[in-house]
Amino acid sequence: MKREFGSCIRQIGNRQSSAVPTAQAVRDARLCIEECVYKGLGFMEEHNLNKDQLLEQLKKGVAGKKDWEKPMEDAVKSCHETITKRETPQEGACQDSAHEFTHCVMRQLFLSCPASEWNNNDECNLVKNRMQACPNIPPPPPPPPQGFRGQGPPPPQ
Repeated sequence: MKREFGSCIRQIGNRQSSAVPTAQAVRDARLCIEECVYKGLGFMEEHNLNKDQLLEQLKKGVAGKKDWEKPMEDAVKSCHETITKRETPQEGACQDSAHEFTHCVMRQLFLSCPASEWNNNDECNLVKNRMQACPNIPPPPPPPPQGFRGQGPPPPQ
């Protein structure tokens, strides 16, 4: 996946039309990168999501975690159905199906977090309640991988 992502960044990144991109240009680039990655990994053909390929790959991510298998399967099926049944995707340089599917799955997994994994604290419960009330609120991002060292700015001297 890293290789696909890097390849897509190089491919899409060369499309910048100005030194100061507009909000629409940034959105288009993000959608095009996500679509490129999905197509490169076989998750998407033309404008259609490949549900079986997506499910197979995403289930690998929860292999050995019994509590997550059903929520993952349900999320993929539900989100695929939602994306497939939309009348028209948003217009732009690229389709938004890959982005919307990713957003939907992350959201469904957060809302379906098994009790064995749920952090039952005020902050998590507040976020979950807000997400249930407002369907467009995205879930918080996942934690960085172990051993990740961000490339933030150097510390002040």
